Amino acid sequence: MRFRTSASILAAAGLLLAAGGVASAQTSTTGAVRGLVKDQASGETVIGATVVASGPALQGTQATITDESGEYFVANLPPGIYQVVVYYADAQFSRTNVLIQLGKVAVVNININTQAAAGETIVIEGRAPLIDQQSTKTGSTITRDYTDNVPTGRTFGAVLGAAGGSQNDLYGTSVGGSTSVENTYIVEGVNTTDPGLGLLSTNLPNEFIQETEVITGGYNAEYGRSTGGVINVVTKSGSNEFHGSVFGYWTPGALVADEKVVPFAGSSVDRQSNLGNDFDLGAEVGGPIVKDKLWFHVGVNPSFSTTDVDRLIKTQVDDDGDGVPDVDENGFTILKEVGNSTLKESSQTYFYSTKLTGAVSPDHQGSLAVMGSPGVTRDYCPFGACTNNGTESATREVLSRNLMDVAV
Repeated sequence: MRFRTSASILAAAGLLLAAGGVASAQTSTTGAVRGLVKDQASGETVIGATVVASGPALQGTQATITDESGEYFVANLPPGIYQVVVYYADAQFSRTNVLIQLGKVAVVNININTQAAAGETIVIEGRAPLIDQQSTKTGSTITRDYTDNVPTGRTFGAVLGAAGGSQNDLYGTSVGGSTSVENTYIVEGVNTTDPGLGLLSTNLPNEFIQETEVITGGYNAEYGRSTGGVINVVTKSGSNEFHGSVFGYWTPGALVADEKVVPFAGSSVDRQSNLGNDFDLGAEVGGPIVKDKLWFHVGVNPSFSTTDVDRLIKTQVDDDGDGVPDVDENGFTILKEVGNSTLKESSQTYFYSTKLTGAVSPDHQGSLAVMGSPGVTRDYCPFGACTNNGTESATREVLSRNLMDVAV
């Protein structure tokens, strides 16, 4: 048996300090909302109104004041549904159902009645447009609503094909005609692309993911070193309430059709791979450590898969006795099986994710995230291709490299 091991630790640190109301403070792990506040009767802009954004995804609130042109900008909002409230002259005007997406700026213009009675609360109906008018980038956003309700792959890397202009290739998902090794993968603001091969390094199950942004073109200035797509992922965060889930998936091989052997002219050794079992079990939970100050989210998801690999030994057929191997109607040599052996392929992957989020003040927040997907694969070496000191071996074990990624 041949053993091959390798390990790498990718660590990156960058302090994410947010200054509310400053456009340049927006990072790739959040979204933002901007707009114009006007008087409903006169149509004039409202200066000095207080605008507050709040929602389940945000620890605390984010607030700003409209400037001399009546505009406001609230940055560093985790993806989710928000309520935007305008306070003016002892009255408040509430706009609900504001969708904030990863890496995008929602435009919410609010018309208020400056003559409203003191203490009155007015709810403004409507929904903010989903088009980011401040950005040139194109692409798709894959939300939890999509992964929870549409049959998809188990990890965020397996659902990238939902983006327009993408398709699977040998090593992953290609975007816009480029190969998958030309993509850039960013998790929690850290580039987690395999530095040696350009592949997706740290994959995570969808249960740990808040939102995935697939940028197919028109990248903004903060993205680079990519001629394919940019995959921007943000994981779940804790809040002032405890939330969690326990989940499991099982695919028995008995419910999967057997693989068909593709014939090769002159080949006497074939292989057939059929799924044995594929299952995983996991849990994730998030909540407060110190309410309004420090929150956590943790998740673990071990995954196991087995595959039966049949190695088929065949010989040529000469039923008519003319000394020439018989062929079928397609011109392939007719072979009959004279022996076979079954080998077991197996893989174990241990997904994990931990995240701490803290807030010194509404304008100054930060997070520390540690995630990874280490595992071991025991795979089949076709035709004795794996050797150790000149000795043939049928299997090998490989320790995966994606042990840990750190984002601060």
